[in-house]
Amino acid sequence: LFQADDLERMCVAVCLAAELEPDCGPVIRSLQREGALPTAGFLMKLYGPGADAGHFSSHGVLHRWFLEPGRAGGRETQLEQPLKLRERVVEFALGKWENRKLSAWTSLLFPEKCSLTSLGRREYESWHLGFQKAHAGKLPGQWVFLIGGPEGVGKKTQLVRLAQESGRPVFCADRRRLDPSALRGSWMELIWECKVNQAFLAVEHWNPSDGREEEWGSFFEQASWEGEALIVLSEEAEQVQFFGQHVWKIELSLPDLAEAAELWRFLASGYSWRDPLRAEELAGLFLLPPGQVEEMLAGAWGRAGDGGIGTEEVKAFCRENLSGQSGGSLRRVPLKFGWEDLVLPGLVVRMLKDACAQAKNKYAVYETWGLSEKIAYGTGTSLVFSGSPGTGKTMAAQVLARELGLELFRIDLAAVVSKYIG
Repeated sequence: LFQADDLERMCVAVCLAAELEPDCGPVIRSLQREGALPTAGFLMKLYGPGADAGHFSSHGVLHRWFLEPGRAGGRETQLEQPLKLRERVVEFALGKWENRKLSAWTSLLFPEKCSLTSLGRREYESWHLGFQKAHAGKLPGQWVFLIGGPEGVGKKTQLVRLAQESGRPVFCADRRRLDPSALRGSWMELIWECKVNQAFLAVEHWNPSDGREEEWGSFFEQASWEGEALIVLSEEAEQVQFFGQHVWKIELSLPDLAEAAELWRFLASGYSWRDPLRAEELAGLFLLPPGQVEEMLAGAWGRAGDGGIGTEEVKAFCRENLSGQSGGSLRRVPLKFGWEDLVLPGLVVRMLKDACAQAKNKYAVYETWGLSEKIAYGTGTSLVFSGSPGTGKTMAAQVLARELGLELFRIDLAAVVSKYIG
């Protein structure tokens, strides 16, 4: 895994024995007439002809990956200094697979067999093809494999898919939780963990807006030195720049209506339902990325308890948790009125009910009937209410929102648009 030769493997084995076997220390002390920890000179003699002192240089495999740094300013020469294995090497040899120092900002995605939504599958196929070529050495240069898209859209799901199809885990590091001042040491530890676990390496939340680009300058220098193809997940993929690196990028987007309905059905299958799920209705009302759909279902389930959940509970939970906070130019409007409160001409009321039916049956109209292919300007519902003050414009909006089970907000247009700025 580390391209260690016979001498280097022997050195690690002897150093490990010196630390773990109580009887080994006295033997080494008697042979080299010094301390219980072996020195480079002792190990070279033990190996015999062909031993080269270059194996113990600061840039060699042993010091880069296995040994604690030597003591600076000591009286011993390089060959006389006692060699001690890094604490993590000893822990791993003892079967402690988790690195506690890294667990605060990394997660290891194992290739476990679990069902995955088909969202992003098409984009993943082309991305995975390039990734395979890079790891097989068929693509020259250093490569970054970038997966872009909004928070919760399924970027990490593609890493799980990669782990499943390759049979190898993926080490995922959260850039937001790592102190840049500790980057170099932590980064070397992470590469070590990737090697011993034979894992791919991914970094999530790589977003230029966090202002940490300069601090992360050594990141790719180190990655290039180790020859690793990196996977980067970003919510700001269009702004990400990698100098001196080749980039293979895919962009994941929010699901369309058909995909959203499939997503609601897929994720809802893990919960107990009191009445049949109306996935198409939820998709038409709440077009959400996979991460948020899972959050909404889990929240509604937690509130409902063992009795199971229903579509109305999910809608209520979505309204409460997706509507945001009032403030500034945004004001929540209470939904006090129903159809019986409207005093409008019959034609206007019928037009309002038609608009409401269009929003309620969006999935049937655009997906089941296939009319989405005929609409080039989007499948949302837009209404313009015109009339003098007090004629019922706000009340009509309240009635529609109440009928659809949505929140209604009033925006002060003068606070967000001006003739100078737009």
